[in-house]
Amino acid sequence: RFKSGREGEGAAAGADSGAPDLLHRVEPYNPRPTRGVGPVKTKESKEFLAAEVEALMTCHDTGTFLGKRDHALVALVLATGLRISAASELPYADYEPVTGVVDTVDKRRRRLAHLNGTGKRAMREWLRVRPDTDCPALFVQEDGKPITKSGIRSLWRRIARKSGVTKGPHIARRTITKRALRA
Repeated sequence: RFKSGREGEGAAAGADSGAPDLLHRVEPYNPRPTRGVGPVKTKESKEFLAAEVEALMTCHDTGTFLGKRDHALVALVLATGLRISAASELPYADYEPVTGVVDTVDKRRRRLAHLNGTGKRAMREWLRVRPDTDCPALFVQEDGKPITKSGIRSLWRRIARKSGVTKGPHIARRTITKRALRA
């Protein structure tokens, strides 16, 4: 119950009334904890390491149709940094197999991306087994229908589980950017 008048003023004064001062119990806000206190949190690297790239590239059975397609898709994403949505919508006509140049529109912006030697070899193997179809998409299913964005995302999750890599495909974009900045 609140007291009014002079009785409340005496009680609010604190030290004279014997009431504990609650403000001394509250610790001051410290946005930066002192070093050595508590567990140290390490930030996960926001780029693919060489061992992770190797694991992603070697976990496919390249003797099968799906293995060659998945290998080419991973090589394309890792070498060019394309978004998964751009890779799923990439037209077959926008890939130049001789030069390894991918002409794409990424977030409404035209972009030319170059595949390295490994990427070109993976794409060459994929194009040898790609079914002849009227579908304009570069990456198709065995029946010649295009792979959807959600299909490519689930495909990436399966590849990541097989390879033991926990990072998503968007990290490939960061990896390329960071390596270009370091060069």
